[in-house]
Amino acid sequence: MALLDLLKDPNAYKFNSKGLKYQNPPLLGERVTFDVTNAQANPTYTDGTIDHATPVSEDVFARGGITVANDRRQTDKDRIKEWMKTPIGVQFLAKQVVLQALNKKPQFLYNLGLNTLQSVSKAGISNVQRGGILSLGGFDVAEALGAEVDYLTGNEFKGVSGSQGELLRENNYNLGDPGKKGAINGIEDLLKSINPFAKDEGYAVTIDSKIDKLNALPIMVDNDTTPKLSQDIAKQSKDFVKFRFEVKTYDNQNKNHIIAFRAFLDNLSDDYNATHNSYKYNGRGEEFYIYNKFKRTISLGFKIAAQSRHEMKPLYQKLNYLAAQTAPNYSDEGRIRTPYMYLTVGDWFNRIPGVVTSVGLKWSKEYPWEIALDKNIDNNTDDDSDDTEQKTGKDKDMLVLPHVLDVSVSFQPIHSFIPDNEPQTPFIGIDKGDWRENPSTEIPSYSSTQSNKIIDKLARGLFKEGNSII
Repeated sequence: MALLDLLKDPNAYKFNSKGLKYQNPPLLGERVTFDVTNAQANPTYTDGTIDHATPVSEDVFARGGITVANDRRQTDKDRIKEWMKTPIGVQFLAKQVVLQALNKKPQFLYNLGLNTLQSVSKAGISNVQRGGILSLGGFDVAEALGAEVDYLTGNEFKGVSGSQGELLRENNYNLGDPGKKGAINGIEDLLKSINPFAKDEGYAVTIDSKIDKLNALPIMVDNDTTPKLSQDIAKQSKDFVKFRFEVKTYDNQNKNHIIAFRAFLDNLSDDYNATHNSYKYNGRGEEFYIYNKFKRTISLGFKIAAQSRHEMKPLYQKLNYLAAQTAPNYSDEGRIRTPYMYLTVGDWFNRIPGVVTSVGLKWSKEYPWEIALDKNIDNNTDDDSDDTEQKTGKDKDMLVLPHVLDVSVSFQPIHSFIPDNEPQTPFIGIDKGDWRENPSTEIPSYSSTQSNKIIDKLARGLFKEGNSII
């Protein structure tokens, strides 16, 4: 009350405090006005639509009551809206447009402050997405229709049937976006969201944009008539690093089974070993060696990680099939056969033939499990028939398995070329490079004098990438 008494007292200062005027009027005008002709007049609050000097209600879940809270949010929105019209506000909006376009997430457009104002007006009630092409109250109409824009690469906005941010990481490699809002997925889900009678399927609903398409790929079948996968399968299994196993089938000679995983690689080793027979001759202190055999072993570790419920089944089907490659294959006559396959990891192992010698699965306590909470199993028994199970619930198709697993694989390559110690031998990047594709390519050689010059330049730090060292 001291401040209020001070404002009412015309003798408190040498000038009338109630007649004070702002040098620069505030954005929404003077917040408090006084009747300067009446020394006992109470101040009048001009902001908002209600008199905040008089409490409307006691504290409930909204401070000061719902009416006061709404009025204050509207006042804040009006004030920021006026500020955006100032030179500083215009500069702020321009910066936000550029910064939003540089976002690593899908490149939504900052719509010149519309979402910011919506966020202020809904403070404490709901969250409003910061960016959006056509945003209404935080709901992105264009996104609901399946449109995305890549402002960094210049992809233009197109409709549902057009190109949808093809150069975005999530779309280019079919990563899926698990953080994307799940309430809307295209025009069909948009209509469902505004229909109060629509059935709510909850977490069991399929949202295509959230699913990792490579994880969700089943075991595929491809022709083995060329050294490359078919264009369709190559596109579906596209990843930053190619990673797949191709199981060679016996009964269908021209077909391979493709097991494609996301390349969540933990470790990779490629070991080369030579064994020599040693001989000791009289009169010589050292041993002599004659080449005996060569062996190369490959081991790798990776993770499988399902980021949605719809990836669990295909992931475990592929993992189960990979583990099965340690077991033998049997012909119709019962003859045991070795399961052969091709391994691809980038261009390091490019369809290198061989056999899997071991597969290890390991769970860590940091990895969550699918618990199939809403899964009901009814066992119906009959004396004249076998037990049958009827599964119901949203999780009727789910199994209690970890979402993430560590996988280790040991692979024994069986080279399609003769391993030798020539520069052209394609151990690393098999079937890749000019030497492999053009075996007649000459190997550059240097004389002793040239070699000394190279070593001298390297020692003095004169060698630079792209420059000749001769």
